[in-house]
Amino acid sequence: MHATEQDFDLSLTEHETFGLTDDCFDLSMNHVDLHGFPSPQPNCGDGSRPFRNNFATNTSNPSDLKLMGPAGAVFDFVDWDQFQNAVQVAQEPSRPASRMRIRPAEADPDEDASDDELTNRLTARYASLKIADNGQLRYYGVTSNLHMLGDQLSTLFQPPVRTTRHDADDLLNQAGLHWEPDPAYEDHLFNLHFTWFQPFMQEVDRDLFFQGRKAYQSGEDASFYSPALENAILSSGAMYSTPDYGRFNMTPAKFFASRAKVYLDIELDSPSFATAQALLLLAAYEAAQGQDSRGWVYIGMMSQVITDLGMHISSEVELKYIHEAFSAHEIMTRRKNFFWSAFTASVFFGSYSGRPALLANINHNVACPASTGKRTWQPYTGPGSPAILNSEAEAHALGAVPAYLAGLARKMASIASLLYPGIRSSTENARAFAKSMSKELEDWMAALPPDLHIDSTIPTTPDGQDEPNPIVIQLHMQYHAMMILLHRPFVRDFIPQNGVDDLNLDACQRCSNSAIAITNLLQIFRRTTSWRYVHLQAVHNTTIAGVIHVYDSCTFPGERGKRAQEGLRVCVQALAGMAESYESSMRGYEVIAAVRRESQARQWFQAGSKRQRGAAQQHARRM
Repeated sequence: MHATEQDFDLSLTEHETFGLTDDCFDLSMNHVDLHGFPSPQPNCGDGSRPFRNNFATNTSNPSDLKLMGPAGAVFDFVDWDQFQNAVQVAQEPSRPASRMRIRPAEADPDEDASDDELTNRLTARYASLKIADNGQLRYYGVTSNLHMLGDQLSTLFQPPVRTTRHDADDLLNQAGLHWEPDPAYEDHLFNLHFTWFQPFMQEVDRDLFFQGRKAYQSGEDASFYSPALENAILSSGAMYSTPDYGRFNMTPAKFFASRAKVYLDIELDSPSFATAQALLLLAAYEAAQGQDSRGWVYIGMMSQVITDLGMHISSEVELKYIHEAFSAHEIMTRRKNFFWSAFTASVFFGSYSGRPALLANINHNVACPASTGKRTWQPYTGPGSPAILNSEAEAHALGAVPAYLAGLARKMASIASLLYPGIRSSTENARAFAKSMSKELEDWMAALPPDLHIDSTIPTTPDGQDEPNPIVIQLHMQYHAMMILLHRPFVRDFIPQNGVDDLNLDACQRCSNSAIAITNLLQIFRRTTSWRYVHLQAVHNTTIAGVIHVYDSCTFPGERGKRAQEGLRVCVQALAGMAESYESSMRGYEVIAAVRRESQARQWFQAGSKRQRGAAQQHARRM
């Protein structure tokens, strides 16, 4: 016999509520009523309803809600004062959201759930998105049992949730992080972030952010804005600015990042779309400071918030219940775009740290990204920057950069999984994969629209052509860095001899060519603007190229070795320029320097051994 919907309505009176019991309450102990007196053995058959009615008569007085006698040992884990208060709150007309009903979402509220509906829900395997009390979508798999609720996740149990409006100021003051708004300075940092950091992966839509910021300042809540996100953006922009120690007792980037973390701790009670964006930017900040573990943890938190919000699930059905100023389709598009931005950041951060990316291994049904439309861009470096707008064709091309970058990220996830799994795997399978993936990357390059093409074989722009956009330059740098990572494991014996296959020779040449291409792109970027304005990802890509140049300069004689020496010099200079924004670039320099010292020491040792062998042979001939 199934219980009806009314049987589980926790907003009923105390008498009705405590008159309810399970159809089968069979514990291995003597059965007692709520006052501790012996009660009849419950019956799971036809007599269960009369027993329930008798059971209810012992709890008619609300003052008797406290458990006494032997029953207290059974229910001593329940705080009945809190529970009684919850029941009273549930009866208030002003709290309709506290009514919890167990029924299928599509069922008529005036009808009992049928056996088939309950069975279907009980045996379900696929989850859906639910709308929590705060209006945010939440993802719960069927193993959580919360899919048994209706469309809303409203229950009597309401854990305390802090808000940034009411709880942040005291915490910021205690931490010495009070900030008196300075619109001019904030606009400067916003412009730096949205000019140099955001266009590459497009983690934050500028228009949506400022629209949400305006709504928040007027007392409304918006999914696409949060104080944590605002301060994370200010921190990101501050990395490209000259430190102002006159108003801060630390670097501006650290100051705003610290503020973002205070807000973040509050927002994690009920994270939103903007919270996930803030986590991504904080991960980038920590990586820029060389705090790899912190950055990696923030990337992991971002991945968990994404699944908490169900961004890995593509469905417009639940989105129509969100009361936003956007249609369900628009919201789904925003969620899809950010999912792929987060996926891209997660994969390339994983490559940078040599760790498996969480989002690369999650099941999802999010469609591949498409162009985000026209993206106007101008090289802002500070007040008075020249208003050089990109052309109409370039604006469309820039809107497509994140989609092409996400395509590279998907391929990088496969490269990391199959070539760098962390455990032993078949070399033959790896070789076959490298050959196949190399073809895929070449096809990716060939499919780029004309406005995204760059000739990376020379360090200058051909006469009569405009300098390429800095964002496009970095897209090509990412491609060549991946080419190196794909073929680097197969760089073995480079001198033709028996037993050396074409793949070894081809891999060595491909790595050298891509390292040269990255060097050329760095020089093109330098003529366009300063190296301090490159995206953080360029630090890793430059280090990858520098290591190959070290290898070539210490391995190949003649012109090839000299060219590698020149490429190494450019990489070292570029990393020094990037250090103005990213402290972690100095570690890239240290990696290159360490590899060079080791290679030179090996060369000297081999040369010394060769001289000793020659001297020994000459001495033997004289004897």
